[in-house]
Amino acid sequence: MKSKLRFPGVGCVVALLGVPGCSLVVDTSIPSSCVTGEACGEGGVCRADGTCDLAPEASCVTNTECRQDQRGDYCVNGSCIADPISEDCPQIYPPNALDIDGYKLLFGFIGALDFEAGPADTSYGRPPLEGVQFALEEFGSGGAGIPGVGTQPQRNLSVLACRENGADGDADRPARVARHLVEVAHVPAIIGASTSGNTIRVWEQYVRTESAAVLVSPSATSPAITEQSRRDPTRDPENRLWRTAPSDEVQAALLRLLALDVRGAIGVSDARIAVYFKGDPAGTGLRDALQEAGLNSDFTDRIEYIRYPERIADWEEDYATRVLDDPLPNIVIALGTEEFVQEMLPTIEERWPAATPRPWYVLPEGGRHSSLAQLDADHRERALASRVVGTAPGARKSSYYVDFATYFRSQFNHLPGNLAEFGYDAAYALVYAVARTNWTFPTGLQLAVALNELACKSDEKLNLVPGTNEFSAKFQDAAQGDCIDLEGASGPLDFDAHGEALSDIATWCLRQQGERTTFEPPLDHYYDAVNAERRGTSLNLADPSWCPPPP
Repeated sequence: MKSKLRFPGVGCVVALLGVPGCSLVVDTSIPSSCVTGEACGEGGVCRADGTCDLAPEASCVTNTECRQDQRGDYCVNGSCIADPISEDCPQIYPPNALDIDGYKLLFGFIGALDFEAGPADTSYGRPPLEGVQFALEEFGSGGAGIPGVGTQPQRNLSVLACRENGADGDADRPARVARHLVEVAHVPAIIGASTSGNTIRVWEQYVRTESAAVLVSPSATSPAITEQSRRDPTRDPENRLWRTAPSDEVQAALLRLLALDVRGAIGVSDARIAVYFKGDPAGTGLRDALQEAGLNSDFTDRIEYIRYPERIADWEEDYATRVLDDPLPNIVIALGTEEFVQEMLPTIEERWPAATPRPWYVLPEGGRHSSLAQLDADHRERALASRVVGTAPGARKSSYYVDFATYFRSQFNHLPGNLAEFGYDAAYALVYAVARTNWTFPTGLQLAVALNELACKSDEKLNLVPGTNEFSAKFQDAAQGDCIDLEGASGPLDFDAHGEALSDIATWCLRQQGERTTFEPPLDHYYDAVNAERRGTSLNLADPSWCPPPP
């Protein structure tokens, strides 16, 4: 007998929220304890505490059903919901998704976004969101959609995009937005957040403690997330916290090596180094990883650490001036996101003493922002491009990245931005997880179990790759295969026990092309994460042409 929760009668979709007037009927054949999902019956998931969690039957399929019964405006994920568009979650992709009167899946996206800027948005969360949007196009969202279960029709997948940040510095927004996505929009999966600090806030303040959703970040890289995803009762017993971007423990190794390269290039054996770090899990985590990699011993007593608050609203001083007093640094490392290149680096450059050689900057992916490229374009006389070298997750050497970038450009009229491929891979991982569940409207717990089944390494494994080529056939392979190994545009998605995948680390620079400056493509020099060594063309930072124009 098939065991599941079912919601009879009008208004039952609100039963999970504790609204009176509807009873939750539970099939008495559900076992009281379990070890594996099979013990819970079709659609069942065995929770970490040894009890079954079962997917509810869909209470609707079409918007018409919801409106006729006055249970809501739209039917998504098998539930009637009110209009989920809000001030913090103002956009859905594709735009017509809610109006499609058929089987609809809806996921959430939380990112650092400036919706008011429109196409001019250069926020940290925009490229990963574009990666997700591009994946939706390949899934046929708004058109063909993804295959249904058995003889059911195709399902359309959409994403409700929400902001995690704001000029008001509202620290409660990330968790509040996650609550909206789960309790109002009824999403089983959230892609996000952009920053490590907000990802941890979303996880600790809502997703882990008050929901059964799965959370997949495409850009949070702090080692602190590895600790959060530990499989114990106080952390992530059900393996619902995932990320497609690698931990900064890998990126720190290359940052340290580049700092040593710069010291050699400028020929100053006793070079001084200043390390700015944001006071959030990403900044402090990357600082700790750099120290563990050996940066302190490399520069002994000639290193200064400068912590600045996570929110600009909390800044109590002009932190840029901290490096403008004697002794001046030869090298500046900045461990944060775009706030350093927008707020501090321009001041350092503007006020730097004229008679002193300007500093080099060694930056992680957070500094790979359009404002830095624009600063170089506006001040060619400072030769900034010859003094900036950076790192970023994703060496963009994957055999699937070229196709991704080519077709992405045809869609958006520009190359993939910072970490776009990791948003794309997060969407593909979740969609193939949907296939693995063999359930029409899977729950977050079901998706978490299915994600664990996408990194099988037996000799008889079936490789699944991104892209539109035979997507429906690959979806069915994911649903039926015994051993599935997922590849991504960013590289192999070999998720470990923490729900994390290693990724090579790219090296980037400011490439000048006429009056324009760009970061693309990355240099042919990268850090091999698996073998812990540098590969590709060696860097000679003493050569004035070490960062050539784009090919």
